[in-house]
Formats: sequence, C-alpha cells, structure tokens
Amino acid sequence: MLKFGDFIFDSQQQRLLTTQNTQVEIEPKLIALLEFFLTHPEQLISRQTLLETVWANTLVTDNAINKLVGNLRKALNDDPKQPKYIQTVPKRGYRFICTISEYKTSPVNEESTVNDRQGNEAANFNLYRQRLVIFLGLFLLTAVWFVFEQSDNDKLAYSMALTREQGIEFSPRMHPDQNHLFYLRTRNVSDDVELWVKNINTASVNRASLPHPISEIIAVTEQDTRSDLIYLDKGKGRCDVYKARLNYQQSKGFSVADETMLFNCQDKRVKDIAYHVQKNVIYYTAQPENFWPNHIYAYDLNKNEHALLNQPAPKGWGYHHLDVSPDGEKLLVMSTGSDHKTQLLSFNLINHQVTAGKQFDRPVYEAIWAHDSEQIFYYSSSSMQKIMQSDFDGDNSRVVVNVSERLSKRLNRIADGHSLLFSTEPDDYNLRLLLDEETRSLYNSAVFDSYPALFHQSDDYLFASNRSGEMQIYFVDSHRAQSKILTQFTSSYALSNMAISPDDKQVLLVIDNDVFALPLHKLKSQQPLDVLSDEKAIFTSDVPVIAVDWLSNNMVAITAVKHAKPNLHIRNLVGERIDLPQGEWAYGLSDNTQMGNAYLIEQGSHRLYQVRLNTASDGHQIEPTPLTLPNEFYWAKIDNQHLYYMNAEGESEYLHKVSINTEKSLTKMKVNAFSSYDVKQGRVMISDKANRSGDIHRTYH
Repeated sequence: MLKFGDFIFDSQQQRLLTTQNTQVEIEPKLIALLEFFLTHPEQLISRQTLLETVWANTLVTDNAINKLVGNLRKALNDDPKQPKYIQTVPKRGYRFICTISEYKTSPVNEESTVNDRQGNEAANFNLYRQRLVIFLGLFLLTAVWFVFEQSDNDKLAYSMALTREQGIEFSPRMHPDQNHLFYLRTRNVSDDVELWVKNINTASVNRASLPHPISEIIAVTEQDTRSDLIYLDKGKGRCDVYKARLNYQQSKGFSVADETMLFNCQDKRVKDIAYHVQKNVIYYTAQPENFWPNHIYAYDLNKNEHALLNQPAPKGWGYHHLDVSPDGEKLLVMSTGSDHKTQLLSFNLINHQVTAGKQFDRPVYEAIWAHDSEQIFYYSSSSMQKIMQSDFDGDNSRVVVNVSERLSKRLNRIADGHSLLFSTEPDDYNLRLLLDEETRSLYNSAVFDSYPALFHQSDDYLFASNRSGEMQIYFVDSHRAQSKILTQFTSSYALSNMAISPDDKQVLLVIDNDVFALPLHKLKSQQPLDVLSDEKAIFTSDVPVIAVDWLSNNMVAITAVKHAKPNLHIRNLVGERIDLPQGEWAYGLSDNTQMGNAYLIEQGSHRLYQVRLNTASDGHQIEPTPLTLPNEFYWAKIDNQHLYYMNAEGESEYLHKVSINTEKSLTKMKVNAFSSYDVKQGRVMISDKANRSGDIHRTYH
C-alpha cells in the first residue's frame, strides 16, 4: 500500500482509500491512471506516454485524457490552479508532485530475536519451496496462456480514427468505392447536423448541402456508376425518408441533387432503419401511435408500398433495432422484454421463419450480421467497450477490437468483406442544479450520472451512476459535499427511475420494470446493497414501466405501457391495489408542498385533473384543471402548484414550467440530450449531456 497526502492506494485490491479508511468510489480507468502516476512520482509524463502505457492497445482521444485527468483530480479534491497531487506542465504533460510513502496496516515487531528466526528457518524454507513450486507452475501456465492469447490477439483488428474534428461525428457510411466516408457532424449539442464527406486517402473533406435537415444516413449506394444517398429527417412533427443522387467532381467532391421524398413516417416513431440495395427495400422498427411495443415494417421502393412484416406479437419494448443481412435473406432483430434482457432473433425474409439466437442478460441496442451473413458483431457490456464477433447463437465469441471510450450506435460493415465502421461518444451526462437564472454543475465525470432524486426535508439527494462500472446508487450529503455509495449490484440491473417519499423515509426504484420501495435509513446505514429480492417488489410488470411518483407517504402511482397505451396503477407499500376514480388514466402525480392533493393525467386527451384519493374508491373527489398537456410530452412532475414536463421540438428538447392555476407558461429551458430530472420547491436537478464529442473509426485486419 502507498500513502500520499490524504489517501492510501491499495494496489493489490485496486482501490483508493482515505486515511480514515473510507473507500473512494472511482471508475477502473482512474485507478489505472492513478497507479501509473504513483509509480512514476516527480516525473514528467507526456500525453503520448499515457496513451502508450495506461491505454496500450486501445483507442483513446486527447479529449478523453483531459477528462480522465480532470476526474482524477476531482476524486482527490485537487485544485489544478494550486495542485497538491497532479501538476500540469503546459504543452508537455503532467507530473505527480505529492510525497509518496509505504503504508503498513500493522507495525513490524522489531523485537524478534535471532533464535526465533533460526527456529522458524526450516519451516519457512519449506513454505518458500512450496510457494516457489506454485509460482513456477503459475508462471508456466501464464506463459502458455500468453502464447495462445497472443496468437489469438494476432487476429484482433486494429482501429484507426477517421475523424478528429471538434464536436461529434456520427452515423458513418462508407461509399462502395471504399475511398469516401460519409458522416454527420455537429460541433455542439445545440448546433445543426451537417453532412460531410471525407476522402480517406487524401484526407480532403467537403460539406454537402441538403435541402432538408438530416438525422441519420441510412445508406450510400452505387449502381451502374450512379451513387445515391438515402437519409432520414426526424424532428418535431417531422419524419421523412429521402433519396438523392450524388454527383462527384474531382475538385469539389460530392454534392447532392435530385432529391425525392420516399415516404412519410410521421404516424410512427421510427426506432431503427436499414436498407438492402439489391432488394431495394427499407426495413424499419417503429412504435405505432408513438407507444410501445415496436413492430417491424418494410417499404418496397420498387412498388412504393408499405407492409407490416409477418411477426410474432412483440412483448415488452418489442423489436427495437435491426439489421438486414448482406445476402438480403434475413433480418437480425433485437427484441427486449420487460425484464430489459435482449434476445437476438433471425427473421427469414424468404420463408418467414423466426429463429432465436444469442440471449443477453442486459439490454442490447447494436448488433449486426457479419459479412458472411451467418456470424454476428455486437458490443460487449458498457463497462468494457469491446466489439465482439460470434456465431448467431453466441458460441465461438472473440474480441474484434477493444477501445477505451464508449461505443455509440451505428456499427456498419465495409464492403471489403471484413472491416467495420464504428463511432465513439463518451458518456458525459452531468448533474446540474437549476435555481431561477442560476445553473450550477454538480459533476462532470465523463460518465453517466443520472436519475437524481431530491430529499424533501433537506438538500440531500440520490443519483445513479456507472462511474464504478455497473450502474449504482449514490447518496450525497449536500452540507458536507460528500457522496456515499448505497449499492454494489453485481448483476446488470436496468435502473430507469427513482423517487423519494414525501417524508424522506422510502425510495422507489424502477429496476427491470419491477418497482421496489426500500427504506432509506437501512440503505444509508448498512453495507451497500448487492442484490434485490423479488419479494420486495411492490409492483411487477411484463410490460414497460415508464413513470412512478409518490401520491402520499404510503401510496405510489405507477405507469406501465400495455397495448400501446399508458395505464396508471396505484399501490400501497405492501403492493396492495388501490382503485382509481372512474375514467381512463395514464399518469399520477403529487405536489409535495400540498399533501393530500394528487393529480391524474387522462389517457388520450392529456387533461390534468386534481383529485383527493382515499382508500375507498367511492370517496375520490376529482375535478379538472385548466391544463392540457401536449401530445408528445414526457417526464411530468408537479411542484408548488407548477407543472413541469419535457417535450421535443425539432432536434432539441425543452423543460417547461407552467402554472396550474393560470395555465400560464413561466419558463422554457433547452436541455442537451436529456436523461432525467427531479424538482423540489422550485429547485430543479437535471441530468443532461454536458457536451458532445466523439469520432468515427474503422477496423483494419
């Protein structure tokens, strides 16, 4: 163990402790970075050295190094302007400047006599001999493993960044000539999306102007010397698929001409889309009527016809992502049930048979057929950031490429028969506190900090984060500015919401579409919770749960989507059902500043009603308010007689605040790739993307 400043580093257990023996929760990448600094004290360490050692054989950007060093400083409470631990040497690198000493957990007994040592010498020799035999055996096994592993690693693809511009580049498609990369680019979260083309041989780039906004490149094709671009324009009140001819000039690059709208998809919420050039068919998954579950559709460009594919009835989230095989005979479909576990399915487009493939223990949003139309590529769990290749059933899996930044969607094949295009986009969801006109960032850790839940009797709060690998729950003491981990889940639980009761005694967790009510005092006082027991759930669902709220200290409102409609359920803390007022209700909300009053949102009309709920259904008193929410609102909350909700307008998302009594719009705040928020007495804590960065890469074999 090594002691430095106020901290102790345990290299054997790979953990960071304070001198008071409290563990500091930091992500594994920061542990590796800290260990390298500690083993090279007072040395000037260049960024290139960090790339070649800490991130050897992986891909990482300069921006990621900045963030990870910054996050390590935050974990150590180190001020970069007056550093105690990590000093920045401008344009050269970093230096660890704190004194390091060996830390021993117990004092050495210095009164051991020579006779004691001699008496133990024979026993120690036998022990050392045994250890030596074990060590040599392990060494030989390691050497054999290394030889075989190295031979397997020889099969690994190496990857190269094709873009390095400021901002984010995404949705890549390689032209069939394999020389021109088409991609989308935006510098900031709020900027417009632009279409760019890069000649990967000459590195020349040009922007291609489009008459309509673009959200995603569906395909870039070439037939009979003609090149075409197919793309999706999806925004507020818009969902259109276009096809345009691509003209090429040696001096100017590619330009777009003769654009035609193929079809309008405004009546559906398109989730994923793919095109097969030989069949001239677009396949896509979408939510009918903007609700789950997702179904699979096809649009035949030759016949100009839509069709709902013959498919088993979708369950849970339904069929959300898909890929068409290079031979055009089958679809690879990701189907995720209410348990958030994804099943890969093969839809045969010739005989309409459905075959089950690999089953995951987590939600999967990106998998594609390999170039042979038999094997598959997919992403490993988010904590590892690997592209895997396996048989359709998951057998014979191997790592194709290993990177350090989060892999974003849109993994694509290159027509050379083996290489891939992929994109990276670091998780950088920041918690921000909004008070009137003031905005204060609470974290900026290049991880996914989300689902804030505010206490009502104090300024403390909970939030969820994947900073330690798996998604865990943290408690923050605002006065001490300290956080404490409350869970150490070993399973990949899918957390989708949290809410704290008005008396601050219970917390609701929505995990894998089951709703748990857990006592907060136990969570904060005991060892971190490592597993959830099914019998502790107050509500279980075989359909998606999309919203929860407390109506009182012992009544919970739960919204689950079934048959494309949000349905409201009310339960007490032992899971007993409480009848609703007569009507069709979608959501239940409460105003914790005025206990006794609850609110219901009506299905279809989205009219807001005020209600006094009693355990006897005939005792409900209900009356309409002046408010009606917009059609595509989500994440509604009520606080201090104000209604808050989210909606999307164009490519942007906004948080609205409206007075319930006057129906007057008070504020409208733009957010960046919104994740979640909570509100208490006008104090809003929101999780959204701090900035957008990421690059496009390709694999080489």
